[in-house]
Amino acid sequence: MNDPRPSTGLGILETCRPSTWHIPAVADYDTLLWSAIHEAIGSLAHLEEAAPGDTSAIRAAGLDLRRLSRRMLAYPAPAQGGFA
Repeated sequence: MNDPRPSTGLGILETCRPSTWHIPAVADYDTLLWSAIHEAIGSLAHLEEAAPGDTSAIRAAGLDLRRLSRRMLAYPAPAQGGFA
């Protein structure tokens, strides 16, 4: 296939990434906590769509939420680190 456009030599991620997107060298507690919260929300939405009657998946999600809730209840960040 002959593509008349010149090749940039960049992959899809390099061409679609916003110019303001960066990954911090060391993730702080807030970043990790919010990532876990977003992951839990996505997991619950997927569970509802994919396996609403799967008791083992529901229990596993419950355990994950319990761990997350403990982190949220202990907010702000623990003094000695540790992202349990």
